[in-house]
Amino acid sequence: MNTPRSRCETVLGCIAAVLALSACGGAPAPSAAKASPSAPALPTACPSLTPTAVADCSPHDYNPAYKPPPGWNGPVFKPSLAFPKQLPKDQPTPWMKYDFKTQAKEYLMAARAYIYEGNVGRGASDWDVATNPVRTWYHMPWRWYGDHGREFVHGLTMEMPSAPGALDPKQKDWRYTWAVAMYGPVAGFTLGQVWRDALLQQLHQLRVEKGEVIGDLQAHQLLEAGV
Repeated sequence: MNTPRSRCETVLGCIAAVLALSACGGAPAPSAAKASPSAPALPTACPSLTPTAVADCSPHDYNPAYKPPPGWNGPVFKPSLAFPKQLPKDQPTPWMKYDFKTQAKEYLMAARAYIYEGNVGRGASDWDVATNPVRTWYHMPWRWYGDHGREFVHGLTMEMPSAPGALDPKQKDWRYTWAVAMYGPVAGFTLGQVWRDALLQQLHQLRVEKGEVIGDLQAHQLLEAGV
């Protein structure tokens, strides 16, 4: 991911959301990989989510059009997709002791602390959620696909382009927000039921379990002037 470094500041914020996991189905994978004007065509196209097509399509960890440059020695994103086969039991829910209507700050801070636990303070391993020593977190499959697919360092996807003037009347240039979502153990189990064996499953029997947590790590591209 190439972003301006002069007069540019990257702000990382973790938005903790304790919510019911909702799944939307019905949309097959695109029939062909599409290139943006500034990017080469993606090397793999997955025409549909049939068993044959999935067998013929090799999913990627990140958008292969934006692979690490020669000599890269930094981290390389590896998605956490080993979803629990059984519903995890006795998971802590520290936010639940607060009333989100009257104790909103305490509720959100407890959820944030839960998401931070084991995901920060590990240096180069921060946010490598598959190796979290406290609890494993999980990623959404297939987010590598397309022009805004995962970048290779942290698995961020481009979520919101802000046109000039969108953030502030003084904004002169396009600014971008990148993000990666991570699913806690209970939400990871539900996600695994949706994407069992890499195929989108029927959702009419899907249950939303108590204690599902989704964290969202965001990177906002800001300028010292012009916003």
